[in-house]
Amino acid sequence: MTTALIVGQPNCGKTELFNALTDSHAPVGNWSGVTVAVESATFCIQETSITIQDTPGIYALMDKPESEDEKITHAILTQTTPDLLINVIDVANLERQLFLTSELLELKIPLVVVLNMHHAEGALPKLDALSVALGCKVLLFEKNTDSKNLHQSLLSELKNPTPPTPPILPLPHNVHTMQDADLHIADARYTFCHKVANLAQVQQTKSQDKLTAQLDAIFLHRYLGLPLFFFMMYSLFFFAVHVGGIVQTFFDNTSTVLFIETPSLILQKLNTPAWLSDIFCNGLGRGLTTTISFIPILATMYFGLSFLEGSGYMARAAFVMDRLMRLIGLPGKAFVPLIIGFGCNVPAILATRTLENKRERMLTILMAPFMSCSARLTIYSVFVSAFFKENGQNIIFSLYLLGIGAAILTGIMFKKLFFAQELAPLTLELPNYQSPNFKRLSSMSFIRLSRFLKRAALFIIPVCISLSVLNMLPSLNAKAPNLLAYLGQMLTPIFTPMGLTTDNWPATVGLFTGILAKEVVIGSLNTLYQQAAHLNFASPVSNIMQQYFPSFASVYAYLVFILLYMPCISTMSAIKQESSAKLMWIAIIWSFGIAYILAILIYQLISFATHPLTSSKWIIGLFLLAASFILCLRRFPQITGDLHAV
Repeated sequence: MTTALIVGQPNCGKTELFNALTDSHAPVGNWSGVTVAVESATFCIQETSITIQDTPGIYALMDKPESEDEKITHAILTQTTPDLLINVIDVANLERQLFLTSELLELKIPLVVVLNMHHAEGALPKLDALSVALGCKVLLFEKNTDSKNLHQSLLSELKNPTPPTPPILPLPHNVHTMQDADLHIADARYTFCHKVANLAQVQQTKSQDKLTAQLDAIFLHRYLGLPLFFFMMYSLFFFAVHVGGIVQTFFDNTSTVLFIETPSLILQKLNTPAWLSDIFCNGLGRGLTTTISFIPILATMYFGLSFLEGSGYMARAAFVMDRLMRLIGLPGKAFVPLIIGFGCNVPAILATRTLENKRERMLTILMAPFMSCSARLTIYSVFVSAFFKENGQNIIFSLYLLGIGAAILTGIMFKKLFFAQELAPLTLELPNYQSPNFKRLSSMSFIRLSRFLKRAALFIIPVCISLSVLNMLPSLNAKAPNLLAYLGQMLTPIFTPMGLTTDNWPATVGLFTGILAKEVVIGSLNTLYQQAAHLNFASPVSNIMQQYFPSFASVYAYLVFILLYMPCISTMSAIKQESSAKLMWIAIIWSFGIAYILAILIYQLISFATHPLTSSKWIIGLFLLAASFILCLRRFPQITGDLHAV
């Protein structure tokens, strides 16, 4: 099998080319560090099977890679020999990105240079002059480029592979130290890149740079930057709740008719047993209905996130948050994985590979699960529609802020467990602002949504069916109607201090099923509330929920617990993969502890007027517990060494 490797500097368009060549849907974004692992796909052309691999961005081969993603690419380029290297260069940064090209030429591996014209303005570069200067074939990759033409060009190179002849760079004869040698080599490379870029005669206007400078003066302002970031986040949630909410009722009603009411009528006419109808309608049907009900909110949320990412604003958020992140011993660059966590915590954990040292990665991994992912948003939206119809976006925004606050608190606390060290100045490439294409935004949103729905259905439907079956098993206690209710009522007293009553045992069961995946919480509640209330299959669950939660305080405390408690199994697996089992268990215990303490504290504070004496006892007890924990951290500094070993 023939192998071609796509390489280039960060944010040059490697993954765009990979998707075009292989008809894949790998995630892309207008910032550095989107690709943090090798993506691979195979296509056939003229009976030739070609495997294309997309690698994380790397600035240079001569430097020792610091981040995990750069180490991956460096290892592939220095330890393997692919049949063809495809070097992608963003024409808007031609001279700078030719530095990596000058190093790739010296590997003596057949090379094709692909000029990405997506961000370029002005006249096209002179390909013939570039090809002669570099000693290899040069292709253009434009917005309307036909992938078949790219396939044919690559196939011709693979059939007649010719290693490039690297240029001989002039160096002085007398060099006294290795440091001097490195400086002379780098200077010779930059001189070569400058000459080649001039030969290409790329003429660009400065309109894009001027607009970027004007917008950065606002969005990166010393005092306005942070408020504007939170305004952007608030606008995103407002957009998701209100625009998505317009059609949510339609999706709910339509899916209920299709997957619950209609099957129920058919099964009744067929005189099927009640248990079979229950499994089919309240299990399978409820699972499908729950999954479909997520579509409006998530579609608008993903569209808004894709817009912010494609516009180039997300990269600026790292600079805006740099001062705040340094208070907890992290560079602003560490905020990029946390932002990714708004979509899903798993890629957020993987994105920590872009950080330069292990300490920063471990600390960011512990913080990432507190960012509200899209699965949690589906839970918030259901509760908001039932309890907070007038100010739903404010409730959701407060939960997102609380998640960021919990992440910062985690950083402050665990900073004491890691060896302190000086932070280097933040260096992060800022792309130009762009106006994202509507078609591309829709495509990215659809891909994200479809991936989420597939994963959600994989968990929700089996869980709903399993809960329906468990709900039919006889109880071990006469006070409980079935085995599941008996187990739920046994565990519910643990959560009584945060407002859950024994009758609300389905909420407790939902917390445990939510460990599989957070979106399963709603599927569990839909199934269990429906059966617990002995209503027909089509009754609105939001009305039933209002009967089981005694107050808004208990609802908000429940949402806080869902926000902060144990990561889902996919996130736990990612933490173990990127660090160790020890750090995974630390994350589990810490997140459950902080969720339990804050949920109780918030409930007791909000409902203080109702039961002041009980609330006072709980608040004092929680503060004593927190103080004891802090003292333990100070008294056992050897924990630092243990965490460094993960």
